[in-house]
Amino acid sequence: GVPSFCAAAATLGDSLADRGEQIHIIPSSYDVEQALELPGTKILMKAGSKMPAVKKMLQDRGIDGVMVENCGMAEERIYRSIEEIPDQVGYYCLTVLKEQ
Repeated sequence: GVPSFCAAAATLGDSLADRGEQIHIIPSSYDVEQALELPGTKILMKAGSKMPAVKKMLQDRGIDGVMVENCGMAEERIYRSIEEIPDQVGYYCLTVLKEQ
């Protein structure tokens, strides 16, 4: 199978990283705040149950990103900014945060 973060990148028509950039896959059960300090692209997996807190943390830090919910499914939704993401999202969501 195709990893969900690769499928999401294909759906978005964007690479996850360029050249020597790092990619970090972060489950929402981990310390997301600490993980935001990592260099490169951060992919927050399955943060649906924590979305209000994650959104606030990102907004407070001035970090923007995109989210794909239910990638490849009939209910697929794409949110092109943190502000667009609703507080209630499904379990199968991932947020891509790329360094600017």
